[in-house]
Amino acid sequence: MRALCPACGFHHEVVRVLDDGRGDQRKDVYQVAPLVSCDRTWISDAELLEAQARFGQEAVLPDEDE
Repeated sequence: MRALCPACGFHHEVVRVLDDGRGDQRKDVYQVAPLVSCDRTWISDAELLEAQARFGQEAVLPDEDE
């Protein structure tokens, strides 16, 4: 799976997805592999929505072998 980065606009490979918070405050946080041009390692679900609106691309892409 790949997640769209709100900082660089490229899709980072997702290493794992963690739950943060409880109940209505719960959100997903994605740990991602850094890219050569972007050293970002964490992306929240809110940041994914921001990136999708900003760059006009799918926020999460499945791996091609899935």
